[in-house]
Parts: sequence; structure tokens; C-alpha cells
Amino acid sequence: MPPSFADIRALVDTASELFSQTDAAPESVRGVWGELFLLSRAKDVQKALACWRVQDTERYDFSDAEVRLEVKTALGTSRVHVFSLEQLRPVDGVQVFVASMLLQPSAGGLRISDLVERIGDAVTPAEYRSLLARVNATLHGALYGEASLAFDEQAALASLRFFSAADIPSVHPALPPEVTGVRFRVDLTTVAPRQFGSGGNGLLSQFSGL
Repeated sequence: MPPSFADIRALVDTASELFSQTDAAPESVRGVWGELFLLSRAKDVQKALACWRVQDTERYDFSDAEVRLEVKTALGTSRVHVFSLEQLRPVDGVQVFVASMLLQPSAGGLRISDLVERIGDAVTPAEYRSLLARVNATLHGALYGEASLAFDEQAALASLRFFSAADIPSVHPALPPEVTGVRFRVDLTTVAPRQFGSGGNGLLSQFSGL
């Protein structure tokens, strides 16, 4: 009898653990956790996964046609995030939104491996392998090191807010040509969040009602 999908997943996860030799930075862990958490809550996980970044060097976490979605996480109660100027000032014709959530560490919460498992239940074996490869690449193979940090699911969901990049305060884009790679912190506490309608099949509709 050929091995089941569950058996294959167990073998892949075990291999990932055995060959994991480094710990990822806590900031990277929190960022990946937020992306996977949002992905796991999508109305159609497969469609949302198709919009997820292939490499962690991409400017936005999710891309679909003329829409981009960036996921930001922060510890505690302060909704302060780091942005690059390029993220908040996209090319013409592209709409950018930010998904912001506040994370609370919790021993009984969800780990990245838990979120990977949850997403794996909703995708094909090939999509699961691709998901695992992307997560491991982002965390430099440390899926079971610092990535074992757990965060409260309900607290993350309760704090989740969506913002339009057009509403987020930014520095003036008219910079000297010699100045590049501008990054800055923004407090979103007083910025009004956006709501997404449930119509359509685009990226934003995947997260309507969250």
C-alpha cells in the first residue's frame, strides 16, 4: 500500500527537524507566524496560498493583480510597525493594504509548525511541500528552533486590523537620488482601519469578515 499524504507529511516534517541547525531571529519568526496565521484564516486557503510570496525578499507578502497585502506583527499592545518607503508608496495602479496584528506569547498557543499543519490540511501534497520549503527558507531551516515560540490565536484574531497604505503616515517621497532604502516606524493607533466586502474572488475578499 502506498504511503498516505499524512505519512509523507510526517516524514517531511521529521526531516526538517533533523536538518534544522540554526535559530531564526525572533522578528522573522513573528513575521512568518503572522503571514501563516492570516493564510490559515483565508476563506479559500489554496487561492490565498497562490498569492503568497515565493521569497522573503519580495516587497509584499501577498500579491494579486493590482492589489498588494503586507502583514505586520508587534508584541504587546502598541501597534507600531516598521515600513520601507517603497512599501507605502507603490507604483501607479497598485493598491497596497496592511494587515496588522498584536501578538501575545502563550505556552498553549499556536506555533509556526501548528499553522503549517493547519494549512496543510487544506492544500494538495505539492502545495504543502512548496509551503514547507518557503517557510524553511525564510527561517533558514529553523522550523523547530526559535520558531517553536507560540502565540495566542484569539488575541491575534481580536487585534487584527486592515489599513490602506494611503492612510498611513509616511515621510515625503521626494528624496535626493542618493538616499535609498528608507525605513521608519509608524504608530497606527490613530489610523482608521478598513473593512473588506465579501464580493468577488480577489485577494482582499479572502479576508473579509476577519
